[in-house]
Amino acid sequence: MKKNETNLRKRSRSRKALLLGLALLLALSPVNWGGVFGGPADGESGVYADTAGGSDGGGSAGDTASGPAITVVGVNVKNTDTLEVGIQVGGPDQPLFQSVGLVLEYDRSRLTPMDWQPGWQTVESQTTNVSGEAITTSSTAVVAGQEDWKSLAVYTPTWINSGTAQVYDPGDGTGVGAAGKGYLLLQANTEYPYSLPTARQIVTVKFQYTGDSVGTGGAITPAASFADVGLDLAGAEGSGLSEGKKVAYTSRIKHVGLYHTGNAFYYNGALRDDGSGNAQEDPTLAGQKLAVNFGASIVEGETQQAAGGGTGDVAVLSFYDWDETMLGNSIISKTAGEEEIKEALTAFSQSQYAVTGGGEKPTEFPADLANESYVDNAAFPLTYKKGYNFAGWVRADGKEGSEPLTEAFTAYETLGETPETDGSYPEGSFNAARWKYEAGPNGGSWGNIVLKAGYVENAWCQISGVSAQYLMTYFEGDMYGNSTNVNSGNISIAVTAERVNNGLGVRRLKKPALRAVYTLNGVQITFQIDLANSDVAVGRVVIPKSTTDIQFTIVDLYGSNISMAGSMSQDKTFSNQKGNEGGTSLDSYIVLGALHSISKRAAAQNDRLKNGTTSAEWTTGIGAYTVVQDVGLTWKDGMGKDRYKILLASYGMGADKLFEKEELQEIIDLQFSSDVTIPSTNPNAAVYAQMQILYDYLDKAIVLNNGEFLTTIQQVKTALESHGERL
Repeated sequence: MKKNETNLRKRSRSRKALLLGLALLLALSPVNWGGVFGGPADGESGVYADTAGGSDGGGSAGDTASGPAITVVGVNVKNTDTLEVGIQVGGPDQPLFQSVGLVLEYDRSRLTPMDWQPGWQTVESQTTNVSGEAITTSSTAVVAGQEDWKSLAVYTPTWINSGTAQVYDPGDGTGVGAAGKGYLLLQANTEYPYSLPTARQIVTVKFQYTGDSVGTGGAITPAASFADVGLDLAGAEGSGLSEGKKVAYTSRIKHVGLYHTGNAFYYNGALRDDGSGNAQEDPTLAGQKLAVNFGASIVEGETQQAAGGGTGDVAVLSFYDWDETMLGNSIISKTAGEEEIKEALTAFSQSQYAVTGGGEKPTEFPADLANESYVDNAAFPLTYKKGYNFAGWVRADGKEGSEPLTEAFTAYETLGETPETDGSYPEGSFNAARWKYEAGPNGGSWGNIVLKAGYVENAWCQISGVSAQYLMTYFEGDMYGNSTNVNSGNISIAVTAERVNNGLGVRRLKKPALRAVYTLNGVQITFQIDLANSDVAVGRVVIPKSTTDIQFTIVDLYGSNISMAGSMSQDKTFSNQKGNEGGTSLDSYIVLGALHSISKRAAAQNDRLKNGTTSAEWTTGIGAYTVVQDVGLTWKDGMGKDRYKILLASYGMGADKLFEKEELQEIIDLQFSSDVTIPSTNPNAAVYAQMQILYDYLDKAIVLNNGEFLTTIQQVKTALESHGERL
């Protein structure tokens, strides 16, 4: 499959793609608080493992070969007989943080979990003054599949998107859990990844000391350590798979611990289904280790429950790429000095920056403009810009003289190394626009700040002539309405534009657009399709099938208009010549639209047939005119039977497969053994039943192919003739 086909078409029925899609759906579900704890499908605990981050997997600010480490801390709150338990993340050389979940066990005879009340503040926030004071009340709705887990309200700082706690009592009916133990699932997440150079407490839950905590004099005896109250990771005691780990598998996160950086998952007590509905250790995830540390002692702190909530003393730095893609966040104190801010900027920059061969990451940017810093790994966007090297950060929130995010153009021709006599830098250079955090906050304290990545052209950037033009690298067609004659139907063409030429990056346009000029009834009509200012962008136009021709050009609208703007690419022209007249998908918009429409409508028709329905979009839309005249194919066994061959090839090779003309003719020409019955009439009950049999054969073959779609037409034929037993 061509790379850009993936950008344009998102539908896929691959068994692996379905599992990943389910994971992403759960990740976005409000029930899972924007977090990523939907839990893997049974037997597929590794489906979340994302190694897109290359050598740094999670996009770390330092060496994270051993994975992230988090800490569980405890505070006995004076005069309340309560214990606060929290999770701290971040610190030097730690990866980005987006979400975390832990399943803890505790002694039910000494501790009883309690809801956090509005107005309370954590002892941690009062004694170390690093968190905001916000109250997050977890949802009281029962989550399907976790009916035995009861929700609690928790405390989170203001910059945490949401946090929640759930408690499990072994007596609630699932039949798992150790005697005398209670279980707590503690979770927190952010909307985007955060760089945390300083460790931060992200979620806190409160316990009431009860029962055996009462001494002979009737006074509560607070715990001096977690061991005193049996608080540990679920199933930490002993060896093998303990009852606590079985409980953890029933939780939302389906592991004892789960940590997400935004790119990769890490596990503590990684579990999976053993095939019989029981949990077992998952050795395939051993390399993605989450370390969980516990405070050596439970300290004592002053209670300030009546202090109420406030805004906290932190400010959030929000980082965006040059195309307004959100990259993540970092936390600084509102009174941060130059060194603290520099540390935060460097740590976050390194988390988004890759070095060829996995070498040491720079601490000053740009590291070198004489060489290309590009690394072919989209997980590290600061080094994924051909022709440009990352230089630093530009304020872009419309405050204190900065431009708004969507208006700030942060691709610079020069760094501006030498300042003017007054200390300023040449206008238009990066250094003139760079965020001058050294000057300190306006008004005495920092507020939340939006920053945009700034880049400077390197020696490999193509800046003039034909070699500096954008390329149109892929064209995808479709058809709206049914093509039953020379004029019926409309054609859609999607054009992929890339900021690259001959493998090298070219100077970035300020306001890229796609100009489409087509001729209808002798009149030229000009269309403007604005393009996202990203390195790969797609523009789409829909034209009447009766158009004579259409020409595409990439232009820059900065300081111009769609008619007058100069060409920033080579022109591409498509004619209206049909396939039976010699037109091809390379030079005819009719062939391109009809050809790709056959593949897309085949995928949609397969979905319908699986559910016992049909549509004229297939039975009428992909008829003799479209197939024979628009595309130029020849029937083999007649339209009825040959169309079902196309459907089966599409099902076996995947909904994202766009067949070329030669491939479709090969499919139409297929001849099957006598024990393979291909329908030949329009869909009815008998056809639905027969197609389900054939789909089942292909499903078996896909499983045989390690869950991957078939890659050749011959494999589809063999799979059907062997009833799914061979490829």
